[in-house]
Amino acid sequence: MGYRGLGSTFLFVLFFCLGISSTGIAAKKSCAQLVQDAVPPGILRATAVARLKAASAEDWIKELTVQYRKHLKDRQFFGTIFPPTIVYPILANYKEMPYYPQQLKRVLDYYERYHEKSPFDAMTKALRVSLRNRVPKDAVQPRIDALGDGDMVTTLRALGDNSVDEMKRLFVGDDIHEIDPASLVAKYIKATGATTKIHRFPIAPGSQKLGEERLLVSVGPDSLEQFESKFSAPELFAMLGHALLFYQGEVVGIQFSEFRMPHLGSVLPFVVLKTTEGQRMERFIELQRTFNGGWGNAATTPWVLEGYCATGGYPCCTRWIGDMPIGDRLVNSYSFPGRTENGEPPVTQTLRAYEHENPLVHQVWAIPGHEQFADAVGQRKANLRGEFASTGWVFQTLLGPTTNQRVPVVMYVSEDHTQPIPDEFVPQYEQPM
Repeated sequence: MGYRGLGSTFLFVLFFCLGISSTGIAAKKSCAQLVQDAVPPGILRATAVARLKAASAEDWIKELTVQYRKHLKDRQFFGTIFPPTIVYPILANYKEMPYYPQQLKRVLDYYERYHEKSPFDAMTKALRVSLRNRVPKDAVQPRIDALGDGDMVTTLRALGDNSVDEMKRLFVGDDIHEIDPASLVAKYIKATGATTKIHRFPIAPGSQKLGEERLLVSVGPDSLEQFESKFSAPELFAMLGHALLFYQGEVVGIQFSEFRMPHLGSVLPFVVLKTTEGQRMERFIELQRTFNGGWGNAATTPWVLEGYCATGGYPCCTRWIGDMPIGDRLVNSYSFPGRTENGEPPVTQTLRAYEHENPLVHQVWAIPGHEQFADAVGQRKANLRGEFASTGWVFQTLLGPTTNQRVPVVMYVSEDHTQPIPDEFVPQYEQPM
């Protein structure tokens, strides 16, 4: 039954710690086990929770639960749209997956704002508004129509969950030769008059072989505000410079600061993540923030966690970018490059239990672990060769051999973003070494 076919009465029970099997209500389980069974792992948004206006995340989730239960009583159809058997596991696991409760809060707030309409019309408008600029424009109505089937996947998609392909469509469209008018890139171009150009970068330094096509998009001092606002989704990040990334409107990595215009001629390759990966990256960046950036801590150097994993050859530099545990695939071991200039081979070890007082450390460096970033984007061999330990090689790897699906857009820093990008421009970035 789709969203438009709703009408039957739904019986409500508080299933905060109950699981649902394919044949009905299963035996009582712990909340953690229920969520593990029902929800894809690792959709996290630690930063968003930290920014909530409520006195604490616990108070906020209690308020959201009360708000949700109020609508269960007021509207019979509401519980069929967002059934307790789906919503309560999401709420129960708010520390691990706060992004979905935050999106649900948006839907509820909009729904209440449109209360003068029929419940059906109010919910439709609330969902449309909450999904605006969060999913591809042509995907909004199909996701609304699918609600009411009572499964986790359709609910998460109605709350803004995107695959890599869908996030690329939202970012620029399916084909960089034909920018989707509803995409974030198109909106940036429309607001600023920025110029574009199709370009291919060498697959390796000095190589005549070229990588896949990228869309160069100009950014200059006068378009910086639009750049920051349009490209700050948690599923997007750009390589900036030495161990630094542009992420969610600021500079993150070994230090945290406001974003400033890079040197003229710089190129900033944008990486596209799926929503699950984006939330894990946000959690990783939040862990870096707890250590005030830098190296040699439990965020960027997991082997300081006694017994957890093998000791890699590079404790500093940009190596941590390739090692970020953000992928969907669960793994039982992690591999790190040895000191390749000394002829040291990669090291691999089965992940083992460790002790640390910070729960966020255990969420980031889990057992089993989430796939490392380099593996997720198809660059495992490059990472194990030590290439992610060099800023220049990270640029080279993202610009050259990484697929257009993952890196479709590269920002080009110019003095005037409305002027054509030169045919023979020389991209400026720290060279591989």
